[in-house]
Amino acid sequence: VWAYYPRSPPKDEEGPVRSLLPQILEEVGEGPAILGGDFNNSAHWDKPGRADNFKDLAKELERGGLVSAYHHFTGEEFGEERQPTFYMQRKREKPYHLDYCFLSRDLLERVTDVRVGEYEDWIGLSDHMPLIVDLG
Repeated sequence: VWAYYPRSPPKDEEGPVRSLLPQILEEVGEGPAILGGDFNNSAHWDKPGRADNFKDLAKELERGGLVSAYHHFTGEEFGEERQPTFYMQRKREKPYHLDYCFLSRDLLERVTDVRVGEYEDWIGLSDHMPLIVDLG
């Protein structure tokens, strides 16, 4: 996934992932499936009445059989992530969690580790840190 958003999307406009959700869930079926990448969205930015709130999208993905490996493994809530995957303008003081790896339930039980690359190791290459999911 690489989800592109204009600077200020209208609050009643579905984002790129949500607009493709029926097709994504149809393709996933019973799995096994991995849906991962830069969603360019976070529950941190959710607002009442917004059509593309991330918590709502995550719930719909879960109902469709896809669960965030990071959140399942860490027990953290969406919007409360302790490990950022993105630093806006590469600045340490502007951290966000925008990258996700959603797994079908049959793969979720195989997760042995989930981690995010360290700022110092990756910021010279990208404003995004890798999200690493180990499947045993």
